Amino acid sequence: MKKFKLFILAFVGCIAMTACGGDDNGSDKDDVVAPNANYKENINIPDEGCDKEYTMDMLKSQIASVSSTPAWLTITTQSYTGGSPSIQIVAKEKTTEKERKTTVTVNTATETLALTFVQAGKENIPSGIDDIHNGTSGKPTYTPAR
Repeated sequence: MKKFKLFILAFVGCIAMTACGGDDNGSDKDDVVAPNANYKENINIPDEGCDKEYTMDMLKSQIASVSSTPAWLTITTQSYTGGSPSIQIVAKEKTTEKERKTTVTVNTATETLALTFVQAGKENIPSGIDDIHNGTSGKPTYTPAR
C-alpha cells in the first residue's frame, strides 16, 4: 500500500510538470459527482495546462463511461488490453486569476472512480510585461498597473 501511495504521489507530480497550450472560455464549475465512488482522487493541473496519459491502477476492468467535462478539460479513454485502464487528460491553459475545479466520474462495470481536477488561477501580472525586454537593456524595468 505504501508503494501505491508513493506511485500516486509521483504521478501527480508528473502531471503538475506537464504543459500544453490553450485558452480559457470562462467555464468554471465545481461538480458534485459520485459521492459513493469506490475511489476518489485529486489531481492538480498546472496553470499551463497538460496533455498526459493517466493509468488508473486501482481499476481492473475496461472503462464503461466517463462523465461530461467542462470545455477546459478533455478526457479520452485509451484502448484496453487488460490490467489497469487509462485515460488521456488534456487541460487547457489557465488565463484568469480564478481557480477552476471539476469532478469527473470514471465507471467500469463494477467500480467508480471520482477524479477531482483543480487548476489554480494565474497571478496578477501587469499588462504588457511580456513585451518589456526588447533586447536593448540588460535590466528592463516596468511599472505595475494601478
